[in-house]
Amino acid sequence: VMVKSLREKASKIINSGYPLKLVANDPDKILAFIRGDKLFVFNFHPCASYSGYGIIVPPATRWKHIFDTDEVRFGGQGHIAAHKMYVPELVEDRNELIQQIKLNLPSRTAMVLKLI
Repeated sequence: VMVKSLREKASKIINSGYPLKLVANDPDKILAFIRGDKLFVFNFHPCASYSGYGIIVPPATRWKHIFDTDEVRFGGQGHIAAHKMYVPELVEDRNELIQQIKLNLPSRTAMVLKLI
């Protein structure tokens, strides 16, 4: 029964349309995209961890942490706060105001946030 439920959830995410790329920063090795109501963020860098890394998000959105690969149960260090709520803040970038959330991104990790 549990396997069927996980399969249904995975199918729902996969069939939720095309992903919307938010970040593809090659030097930092960061990739972030939205698919459906989920925000996926990956730090592929082999040794660089980032604290307060800004990810531009759509206006008037709030995000809740639902999963990350740095969780202790997966052999991670537990550096990402579980179940944290992320509310965008206005930041000036190249003489424009943008909305972004600040994330803790340890090296070689991924996280999933849900739009609420």
